[in-house]
Amino acid sequence: MNEKRIREQIKQLTVQIITPKERGTGVLIQYKKRYYILTVHHVIYGKSQAEYDVDADEVKFIFHNQAEVYAINIESVGELTLLELDSKELPLSNFGAVEFKEVEYEQNYHIRGFPSGLNKPHNFSAKCNDIDRITFQIEMQNITNDTSGEDAIEYMRGVSGSGVFFSRDKKLYLVGLVNALANQSGTFNAVECINLKKIIKNTIKKVESGDIVKNIFKNLSKTNAIPQMIITSVSTNRLWYINEIKAQAYKQYRDIYHIALPIDDVSDEEYFEEIADVFGIREYKANRIRRELVRMVERSREEIFILITDFENDRHLDDFAKLMRAVLDRVGDRLRVITIGGERLANLKTNMGIHSYFNYFERHSV
Repeated sequence: MNEKRIREQIKQLTVQIITPKERGTGVLIQYKKRYYILTVHHVIYGKSQAEYDVDADEVKFIFHNQAEVYAINIESVGELTLLELDSKELPLSNFGAVEFKEVEYEQNYHIRGFPSGLNKPHNFSAKCNDIDRITFQIEMQNITNDTSGEDAIEYMRGVSGSGVFFSRDKKLYLVGLVNALANQSGTFNAVECINLKKIIKNTIKKVESGDIVKNIFKNLSKTNAIPQMIITSVSTNRLWYINEIKAQAYKQYRDIYHIALPIDDVSDEEYFEEIADVFGIREYKANRIRRELVRMVERSREEIFILITDFENDRHLDDFAKLMRAVLDRVGDRLRVITIGGERLANLKTNMGIHSYFNYFERHSV
């Protein structure tokens, strides 16, 4: 691939990003049938510790053909931010796909960004001079004569988020994103980049996981919503899902309860006493807990959210299933319930005996 073709393909993939407070650069990528703009976190949220909220429709992308498109969703994972585009609004009928590759020392790298000092896009060349596990450092060429101190910092604004590319065997590869000056008071030439190959798969996976959580809460917002069940595999980070569910629940509901079922070998009384404590109910018998829980829900003026986890100990699950089935039958229209677990929870859902209450749930596998 010759120099002209390399620059033309990078030009198509590179967009200017404009938010109410920030400006920067991003790279168009495709994953499965979805399109994203990939950039670094501070291009969207700024570098100060006091980050501000940015809505998706406040983020504008300007393509090389001057077409303007807005994001429909924002997901940030660590130093990276993925902004989803509506495929129907994509202003390119055809663009060269880019693959992710490990960074190498000997390659000639190509970068296109929107430096504030020029007020227009600019192409840079670069060489890699240091590689770390999740970062690498490059030395950029094609820049101004004064490349130090405040001038460098000002000039650098707008280049953050630019892709670092190289070409081999007629293919274009993306290895990283420009993140910051290597030394904020030093030379502009030395630039820290994010090593994408090491983290991009996990980043996209987390974004997809976040989509699942959002869809689950969307289901819960429907009239007569049915309970939701997440079945996790052995490799799934279940704690991440629990934390994401809680974070989303606190955005939508006032009354939120987390039942972490007792996993120790305890008596019936101790088992249900722990469950009752979650709701501030001073009872230890299942039938009395059921009665008080129904009363609590009936007295509430708002929907009540319950997250149920930890199905490892199945000794008391028969009685717990009876309790929850009775509560859902009485006040299910006022409850919004999510359960999350692994193989044991999956087996409960297929059990047509006393655990058949779990068949009320809509299942999601992750």
